[in-house]
Amino acid sequence: MDDVVLKCPECGKRLGVPVESAGGTGKCSGCGATFEIPLAIASLPRTGRTPDRAQGKMPVGGLPWKLGLAVGLPLCLVLVALGVYAVRSRLPGRQAARPVESAGDPQHEGSGGTVAPPAVEDSLTPQQIAEAALPSVVMLVILEGRDRRLSVASGFFVDEGVVATNYHVMQGGRRGYVKLVGETDRHEMGPVLKRDEERDLLLLKVDARAPALPLSDRPVAVGDKVYVLGNPEGLEGTFSEGIVSAMRTLERDTFIQITAPISPGSSGGPVLNDRAEVIGIAVATVREGQNLNFAIPVSYLKALLR
Repeated sequence: MDDVVLKCPECGKRLGVPVESAGGTGKCSGCGATFEIPLAIASLPRTGRTPDRAQGKMPVGGLPWKLGLAVGLPLCLVLVALGVYAVRSRLPGRQAARPVESAGDPQHEGSGGTVAPPAVEDSLTPQQIAEAALPSVVMLVILEGRDRRLSVASGFFVDEGVVATNYHVMQGGRRGYVKLVGETDRHEMGPVLKRDEERDLLLLKVDARAPALPLSDRPVAVGDKVYVLGNPEGLEGTFSEGIVSAMRTLERDTFIQITAPISPGSSGGPVLNDRAEVIGIAVATVREGQNLNFAIPVSYLKALLR
């Protein structure tokens, strides 16, 4: 059978791993480190490149190759559609269409097929959004062995003593600690309360207290401003700005494509609207592209919290 390409979690070297070894262990030919080979590689395509998880240290699972399928042919179709739209909108008697929801988007159910314009008076400045949200964001440090740092990720409070993050950030590690952005105290990372492996979501119990971020019930539309908070490359409390560039429906699930930067360490961080409400959870980036970043819609997190 063909090989798939994985990254060594220690030195980052790309390694060819036989598909039939899924679920076993491998050894890096560069640094000699051993690592677990995820079962998910059995479903990966045998050729081409796939997007890395934003967490950066773990092998690519089932989610990013789906994203890769959505970024090839669909991007070409989008360019053609934009050209047609530009011509039609300039014809006499024609008016530009209002934004229409993405099919299958669980956040838009029952909204009647159109997106209402935002209430400008409710919008906050970027400075106000950062000030409101930063106290609720945490840095997750995953450890292995004798307190050796395996990875860094992001998360945010959704309830008293409950932090939401991505499921994949805990793969390969069994313990760690949580640190509130801007503070030095380390808080013990408690047990996993709930998980959704398919949608890459996790709820952790922690012994820290901070305000819970509000979860948005507003529809999301292409062109909306978004803000991402997290710890990319371990740079604590990074605040970045972008827009919603597309809504992607992959098989049964929907993802929000955004231009706000996401890097290793951003996984699990909140994606906010201009009212400092969570609309998604940062999950992945396509490193071979530019501004191809993805978030999990908050509706899936709400379902996990029920």
